[in-house]
Amino acid sequence: MTILKENQYYYKTDLQTICRQYGWPTSGTKAQLLARIESDGRQEINQITSSHKAELTVDQISPEMPLINSGFSFNQVVRDYFTNYYQVDNFHFTKQMATLRRLAQKNQDASICVSDLMDIYEGKRFGSLNDEDEASYQWNNFVHDFFADSSLPVEKNLRLAAQLWYFVKTRPQENSYTSDLWRQYQAQQK
Repeated sequence: MTILKENQYYYKTDLQTICRQYGWPTSGTKAQLLARIESDGRQEINQITSSHKAELTVDQISPEMPLINSGFSFNQVVRDYFTNYYQVDNFHFTKQMATLRRLAQKNQDASICVSDLMDIYEGKRFGSLNDEDEASYQWNNFVHDFFADSSLPVEKNLRLAAQLWYFVKTRPQENSYTSDLWRQYQAQQK
């Protein structure tokens, strides 16, 4: 049974709706939802949920703390820990950090610790995104490239980006922004 249309871009909310229609779990990343749907609901997403322990405090977090089975999660307490550790005003988790945590969960790897997240943040370790994760960020990358394009002959706004995005995602090519996209879009509108 094929549920998804080929060469169709799906938002995470679209994938959650499909899962809901079939009575499948709707939690997980966009890549995980896509994998679940493509396996007709047979694929279980290996996510570790911490038992409902009391929430960690900043003092309980250390570089040696494993990312799984320890109560660790990307929340305000952990953000406060990193803010204090690095002496910054606003600490933000990166997508590479989230990818590393998902990897630890998927592989049940308790050797991956908070210090590994620190290495990514400090640039000592470059967490790479796999193709599934990167596909989740197509819209974000598209908008970033759209606004960075200085050759666009019209005023840039999010509405125009959305129109071009709709044009791109209905084509069989890769869902990415190119400088030539505006010309292609204009030609099709005539």
